[in-house]
Amino acid sequence: MLWLVFSSALLAVVAAAATDGVRRDLQAGRAAMQKGRSAVGFGNLDLAASSFKEAEARFQAAEEGTHTSLFKVTGAIPVLGRTADVVRDLALAGEQLAQGGTRLVEAVASLPDGLGSLAPRGGRLPIEALAGLADDVAAAEESTARAAQIVMDSPSSMLLGPVAEARRAALDQVVSADRALSATRDILERLPDFAGANGTRHYFFGAINPAEQRGAGGIMGAYSILTVEGGRLSFSPFHPVQSLPSFDPDQVAEPSPGYRRNYNQYGGAGDWLDANMTPDFPSAARAAMATYERAEGLRLDGMLTADPYALQAMLEITGPARIPSLGIRIDASNVVDFLANEAFSSFPGPIARKEVLGGVAKDVFDRFLGMDDKGIARLRAIAKTVAAGHIQVYSADPVFQEGLSLAGVSGAFAMDGPGDFASVSINSRSGAKVDYYASRSVSYSVLLGGEHEAIATTDLVLTNDAPPSGQPRYVIGPNVEGAEPGDQISLVTFACPASCELADAERSGERISMRTGSELGLTWYQDFFTIPSGESASISVQTKQSGVWEGNSSAGSYRLTLLGQATIRPTDVTIQITSPAGTHITWTSEPMQVDGDTATWRGTPGRQVVIEVRFQASPALGLWRELMRL
Repeated sequence: MLWLVFSSALLAVVAAAATDGVRRDLQAGRAAMQKGRSAVGFGNLDLAASSFKEAEARFQAAEEGTHTSLFKVTGAIPVLGRTADVVRDLALAGEQLAQGGTRLVEAVASLPDGLGSLAPRGGRLPIEALAGLADDVAAAEESTARAAQIVMDSPSSMLLGPVAEARRAALDQVVSADRALSATRDILERLPDFAGANGTRHYFFGAINPAEQRGAGGIMGAYSILTVEGGRLSFSPFHPVQSLPSFDPDQVAEPSPGYRRNYNQYGGAGDWLDANMTPDFPSAARAAMATYERAEGLRLDGMLTADPYALQAMLEITGPARIPSLGIRIDASNVVDFLANEAFSSFPGPIARKEVLGGVAKDVFDRFLGMDDKGIARLRAIAKTVAAGHIQVYSADPVFQEGLSLAGVSGAFAMDGPGDFASVSINSRSGAKVDYYASRSVSYSVLLGGEHEAIATTDLVLTNDAPPSGQPRYVIGPNVEGAEPGDQISLVTFACPASCELADAERSGERISMRTGSELGLTWYQDFFTIPSGESASISVQTKQSGVWEGNSSAGSYRLTLLGQATIRPTDVTIQITSPAGTHITWTSEPMQVDGDTATWRGTPGRQVVIEVRFQASPALGLWRELMRL
């Protein structure tokens, strides 16, 4: 027995001595990679390139350290040998990842204005500069794919705890990087065609107002046709969407399976004001494009929408805009309030008002796209608004659209990979702009257990601060029969995975029945109700779902995709995840407050937030459970 204890202690010392230097190099390489990524975000390409090169050198040093005699001795020991193999593979994967980052950064740095060269300039998209990066992106993607394959082929069982966790973290990083580069490749490959390099392209451009909620953002008031030729963008005059003819929904091609079943009762694809009740922007875009083609005879190549927050982000870069025809000054501090609320008092006529609102949008976009400086700041503004869903893009080109999907910015009503799914979306049925005064909070609490099962509770609190008087009827109503001024009339949809079943539902403390259905492979439950001016309502929905986490009661992981909705007032969201009984949470993909078996995230997400947690039982309990399973 003493010999066994002595041998075990000796092996531990040998393993620690063999891996200590390698571990330091791996940690230094990872830190240098993170520094490089941050530098790219700030446009400091020199620092990014040097950081990626430093990372490559440290990963290479770590890999060379695995060839020492002491490390080879460790590699011959059961269990420790598998750990040594993983350490070596992580070093090799890190080298590949750093090489890809270096090549891509050096390619961007070689452009005349570095990263800023990729921003629109003089009203034109830099399609030559962007297309010129395609080969470098493809090469970086190959390096990242090799890194991912190396990690995936490395041993995944019988590993020491810290090494197993490092392997999982590395796999997450390389898979995420590979997906991002795949998305970039698809977009760059088709961008010249999207930007009219091979012929004129026409896109429907809709001005969206979240003050009257729709599933894909807000009601569409004004529209323009965006023409792109040789990279140059031009907007036609904006007009109210009501100036276009509407059609019976059966006269327009169904934009996605089940769309007619869910939305024909509200007007469907042929109704300009309600075609985007779906939370799936690609479906809403196809509906609008098909309706426009039927009305005007022009086949469109895609659709874009923007809401007031997109204009706010642009005005932060361009500075104030003076609109001589209105005698007003629009800047980042007042554009949201003006477009979403104040203009309805200043311009009571709906046609004139929507043309004015469209004119403001056109002026801001023209100035933003026409700038020759602040390229990096403008790229950040575009990325920020697209990620938050304030600008949405759909392309009829399937390759370009797949790139948007891989990048997570397609606006699709879909899960981002396996796991769990949650969303709460609201469609206003008041015919007014009372959602300007509304605030909401969403809480999603999930308890994991059973065989990959979960019980989830979604709590929604809506507060209606709309005034009952002092605003035009167009803003506070009543515009529907039986309503009072300031009433917030909402169709609320709770969505969850296909496997989920409704267990219980309450509104303001009283049990209710909910309408059930599905869309694009996801299950939904709906409630329809009115909140009078100055009041609040709460809805609590409890569901049971299966197949939403991986692993077993000894160790596993859970992944949640939560979709948000663009609103005037940001939605406060709380996510609470409780791991299976007897386990504790060991890792979270996003910063979370962890207390044993519970992890909590709070924030105001944009269009999408994806959170993953990992958990495990104590070593003794985990071993006992494994033996019981055997």
